[in-house]
Amino acid sequence: MSYVGYSNDNYVFETENTLLYYWSDTIIPLAKVRVTKTQYELRTLVQPGLVWIFMPGVYAEMVYGLSTNEDGELGQDGYIELFHETDTTIASARLRGGYYHESEVVYFIPDVSLKKQFTPLYSLKAKYFFGYTDEPFYSHSLQLENGLTFDWEF
Repeated sequence: MSYVGYSNDNYVFETENTLLYYWSDTIIPLAKVRVTKTQYELRTLVQPGLVWIFMPGVYAEMVYGLSTNEDGELGQDGYIELFHETDTTIASARLRGGYYHESEVVYFIPDVSLKKQFTPLYSLKAKYFFGYTDEPFYSHSLQLENGLTFDWEF
């Protein structure tokens, strides 16, 4: 997954890689590495975790890890996310939290999302975020995503 954003003379470039290892029918260990570059810092986050499959279509993803920037400032970040999938729908709820040691900032970002496949070629996803830090700062946002599938037969 990669993301590039630019707004009001600020930019964010983020890339993430995930490695999954098939352990059993119910437990799948994973490892994530995310690198985020902004105009303020370059931060690398390493997170071990696991996917726990409760039943077909219902599972949870849990990760936790440490991050550091080019000045050696540490951070912690983790989340637990619950999923319910059907043939045409994916619903999820996640609680993410973290702590930056140098600035002593604690944050929580719960979110919920729903993705619906209307046709084999089109889907729509809505995701609502609420953010909180211990520096009396609240924010929220709604992300809407159109998914288009192109199917070429050779």
